Amino acid sequence: MRIIDEFTQSECRVTLMNWNNRYIIKVEKGLFEQVFKIDQFVLDGEQHLRQLLNDDFMANIDRQFEAMEYALNRALGGLYPSA
Repeated sequence: MRIIDEFTQSECRVTLMNWNNRYIIKVEKGLFEQVFKIDQFVLDGEQHLRQLLNDDFMANIDRQFEAMEYALNRALGGLYPSA
């Protein structure tokens, strides 16, 4: 697995990787992470990866993090500390 880039965006740690003919976008926030795998032949190259991470995409990711936190908090009976 090759790391292409690592950076912070919208309070998230973003890691862009290339592995097995796929681009991988890993987004971490707190104790949660989301991973997106994209066939490398769908994109025009590595530079296109960063273009995917626009405001709309990141807002959707943030909503998913909120849903993940909510689900975990419910499963733990309200014991998970909210951020």
